Amino acid sequence: RPKDSDLIVDYIDIDLPKSGIYKNQLLMLDILANNDWERPIYFTGGSYTPSEYMWMKDYLQLEGLVYKLVPIKTEIDSRNPYEMGRIDSNRMYDIVMKWDWGNSGSADIYHDTETRKNSISFRGNLARLSSTLIEEKKSQKAEVVMDLAMEQMPIDYFGYYTLVEPFLEGYYRINKVAKAQNIFESLSKKYQESLTYFASISTESQYELGEQIITDLERYRSLVEMVVFYEDTEILKRALDDFINFTNPVKHLYGDYEYYTLMTPFVEAYYSVGALEKGQNLYTIITTEYQKRLQLFADLPLAEMKEYYTNIATEIEGYRMLVQAVKIYEKDSFALQELQNFNKNIEPFERLFTSLGK
Repeated sequence: RPKDSDLIVDYIDIDLPKSGIYKNQLLMLDILANNDWERPIYFTGGSYTPSEYMWMKDYLQLEGLVYKLVPIKTEIDSRNPYEMGRIDSNRMYDIVMKWDWGNSGSADIYHDTETRKNSISFRGNLARLSSTLIEEKKSQKAEVVMDLAMEQMPIDYFGYYTLVEPFLEGYYRINKVAKAQNIFESLSKKYQESLTYFASISTESQYELGEQIITDLERYRSLVEMVVFYEDTEILKRALDDFINFTNPVKHLYGDYEYYTLMTPFVEAYYSVGALEKGQNLYTIITTEYQKRLQLFADLPLAEMKEYYTNIATEIEGYRMLVQAVKIYEKDSFALQELQNFNKNIEPFERLFTSLGK
């Protein structure tokens, strides 16, 4: 678009493989060589191999479900290599709003495996568009896009629950709390049902299915952490209670240390909604785990302590942050007592820090 003309690069380097290229790749390059930007060149998604995009993955623009070749460089984030291309939010919004969904959101059809699988691209691209619109302060359009995604690809019919999480966050970002809560409740119920089943089977079977159980638990945790992050006090306490109740029966798959220390953010969350007793109880459980872990290191000779310095420092920092967080909410006497407990538990490591000049 004319408004993007100042972003056009002077040239594009294409690094071809030294081993040679196939005929189909040669044909693609021939089209490019003779096109001279007179007609748009589009690529379907689904592949992330550089050759499938004529070795120009950094020069794409997402338009609906396809990628358009543009003379504007958009480097792919190495932390998220699956999100390719820039987004012209106005153009993509116009395209998306013209999609014909058929009976996609209907309860009267069977949503087969392939139909559900197709939602991966649809949801992913709509999530990217809504996020871009939010960043551009176009909240009303972002809400329309997210509403479209939730209406045409209902959670109950399409599965792939992690792909719905961006819309949960999106609604929170534009302060549409009720809609965010609806998604949270729906997704939480799915994970709760799964964890209830896993809790009912034998311990041996639980270990056999450990990876699947932990995956569901961690996805459930990510939902609760989002409620914590956006400080949704209306549902926060119940969300924390439910998470602990539904995950406690399978905590042995983690071990007490991992299970409880991962819930450190929940301590301050409990305090923030006035659930002081529950915050204090969880705090006590977590600090006890830190103390037991530190005691294991404290019993080592100095030479071995040095080998585990990074681990020890990490444990101490986690413990310290927990104490500092609780100091904000607890009375002075309790806070002082806990600070004394903390200092007592790190005393055995003074010789380690002294020997390392820390």
